[in-house]
Amino acid sequence: MKKWFQKNNSRRFHRVDMPVRYFIRPSSPIENRQIYATGTDYFPPSIEFKVNRHTQLVKMMLNELPENSLIQTLLTEMFQSVLFFGKCLDSISHGIQPLQDFGMRVHLQQMTDGFPHLDNIKPHSPKTYSFLKQFEDKYLYIIKQFLHNLSESSQNYFAATKLKQSGFEIDSSMDDFRSPEHEQIPLRQAMLGIYDLFETYLEIYQHICSDHLDTQNPDNWPLQVVNISATGMAFHSSKGFPLHAAVDVFLAFDPPNKVIKFNGKVVSNTPQKNGHPERFAINFEFPDSEPQKYLQNEIQKFEIESCMDVEL
Repeated sequence: MKKWFQKNNSRRFHRVDMPVRYFIRPSSPIENRQIYATGTDYFPPSIEFKVNRHTQLVKMMLNELPENSLIQTLLTEMFQSVLFFGKCLDSISHGIQPLQDFGMRVHLQQMTDGFPHLDNIKPHSPKTYSFLKQFEDKYLYIIKQFLHNLSESSQNYFAATKLKQSGFEIDSSMDDFRSPEHEQIPLRQAMLGIYDLFETYLEIYQHICSDHLDTQNPDNWPLQVVNISATGMAFHSSKGFPLHAAVDVFLAFDPPNKVIKFNGKVVSNTPQKNGHPERFAINFEFPDSEPQKYLQNEIQKFEIESCMDVEL
């Protein structure tokens, strides 16, 4: 079965690269859980690669700052808080409720107060303060939303919310920090590394929320080019699915706003180089004839329309 996607086109059903809206989730959630978790791997190798890269950069840049200085203390404090946020995300992805651990609950509640040493640098470094204050604004918004989600969740329900995606000043400020003139400034690179690490964890948090909110909202599913046939599909994703796992596969087509469902099995998960998203292949297990026929018709329609676009 694992060779399904290595047979090129020597199969009954022809496969094509085709844009599709899709939503995939494990068929069963984690069984022994304190908080509802789908069983999706939100920390696959591609994400771990990014986390490790940003973490090592921050550690290196912090060592370049004056030892025991106020700015080093503050950035270390921010760095540790972001790492703790990642630890909490890892916990809930495995069905562990951080709020049931006294130490983690107290730590999360303290995080909603922001960074206690931030105001101390304002008189000495007002410009640095303004950048870090921008980061704190976004950080506090996310942490408070996260704590609310955890407080309202249970073993059978994760209280996801739609997260604000834009409107944070820090995003444009950090884009400026990526320019060449900032590459040799340890302070700027440390701030950028902490921001990038936070954004990586935020991507995971958004995936978790979307997986609970978007099941019934096909318009929110990503439109991506996948390699697909009437019996399976292959795609790249920054969310992971264990090999041989049973998954539910939903495909949306518009018009006529139709959603079809297949029971699938993960037959391949292939890591990519340099932190690129993994490639997954899924077989549709004993598909019903009606959705399979519909998918085959959509594939044929796509191929015909693609041929019509070719200039002769």
